[in-house]
Amino acid sequence: FQAEDGIRDRSPSRGLGDVYKRQMEHDACGVGLIASTEGKKSRRSGLGSRETLTRIFTGLVLGGIVILCLAISKIATVVLIAVMLGVASTELFQSLFKVGWQPPTLVGLVASIGMPLAAYWKGEGAIGLILFLTFLTGALWYLLGIGGPRPVPNLAVLTLGVVYVGVLGSHAVLLLDDPKGKGLLLAAILLAAGYDIGGYFIGQALGRSPLTEVSPNKTIEGLLGGTLATVGVGVLLAVFDVGPFDGDPFGFSNALLLGIVVAVIAPIGDLAESLIKRDLKIKDMGTVLPGHGGVLDRCDTLLFVIPTVHYMVLVMA
Repeated sequence: FQAEDGIRDRSPSRGLGDVYKRQMEHDACGVGLIASTEGKKSRRSGLGSRETLTRIFTGLVLGGIVILCLAISKIATVVLIAVMLGVASTELFQSLFKVGWQPPTLVGLVASIGMPLAAYWKGEGAIGLILFLTFLTGALWYLLGIGGPRPVPNLAVLTLGVVYVGVLGSHAVLLLDDPKGKGLLLAAILLAAGYDIGGYFIGQALGRSPLTEVSPNKTIEGLLGGTLATVGVGVLLAVFDVGPFDGDPFGFSNALLLGIVVAVIAPIGDLAESLIKRDLKIKDMGTVLPGHGGVLDRCDTLLFVIPTVHYMVLVMA
């Protein structure tokens, strides 16, 4: 799905525009291959298929790791967040690099890992500081001649990666700062999982109407299933007193409102990563999680849901 000659040719004498000119000649073929592959996958995948069972098993293992870290300590959870963001950042920058972009990957990786650790140490203000230092270091990277050609688009790609993975993901640490932070983070994870699970199974069982060309596998029925599941999880947060949704300080109406807002935001997060993958002509960001692809493929919805929960709690307080 990628322009192989663009991957091999990284000499400064050939600009990124040349790479993309050659790549665009294969766009129609690449899009067709992706659509064909996803369509075949959709027809092979059933509710009892090996792929579905693998997805469920991987999801349960990930959920168990998260719950274990939450039970151990706050710092264990922060370390897990940093590791996950580091892997997701690596996947994204590797995917960008393969199609011809040459951002300072090391800078982006250090920023994505350091941002949640800095947020744990110094709070929300540390996120802005790390973002500033990232752009500063990226500029020096090209001023000192370490990077390749085209600093402007590559610095833009660096910023995209750090904001998308590092800034959004670091809000998980900000949630933990709340007196009921563990419950809040668990609530965010459950809401994101509710959308993903509801959308996947309803889409598999009833999906007939394509949602968007950005992701041919997604259907309107899956979107509605994910929306209803997310709102349902919001209700269950209050019923089972998860986090602060036990009446102190938030009750049923707050949990319901949170579920509705997350149900609107979650599909945007899901499709945002699909948009990036579509543009890069790739199917998955990685292969580290069987049945899901990469860490970023698994956490795309969560990256948008976590900041939503954080700011909704601030607004409702």
